[in-house]
Amino acid sequence: MNLLCNCAALFLNLSIQLLVRARRYQIELQNIFVFIHINPGKLTKHAVDCPELFEVFAKHKNIRAVFNGHDHDEESIKKRDNVPFVFDAHFGGNWGTSYRGFRVVELMKDNSLLTYIMNPVEKINEVTIGVLV
Repeated sequence: MNLLCNCAALFLNLSIQLLVRARRYQIELQNIFVFIHINPGKLTKHAVDCPELFEVFAKHKNIRAVFNGHDHDEESIKKRDNVPFVFDAHFGGNWGTSYRGFRVVELMKDNSLLTYIMNPVEKINEVTIGVLV
């Protein structure tokens, strides 16, 4: 078993448990966003395979997206087990592509997500991630 995966899964599970407890006293949480450095889904050349983390994801259908760093040549959105993994070559740095931009994520009124990269003043790679069902 991969120690990195075990630690990430444990940390995320504890974080989500805290959110679930907080939900008892506050409003229902519709959207959870996960920020993690190395992709745990083996979706890129530099990712790791972390099935323990996907077991945690499967228990929480309100995880809207996982934002990844580490892969500075990736700027796409990939899915695994119906979870969008959002890559930005500049998440954690500004190398890997010929431009120096940043990713914008907007939560829309209909609960969909609109995401795109600003380069630095024009939108590129615009994608809409649908509403949770």
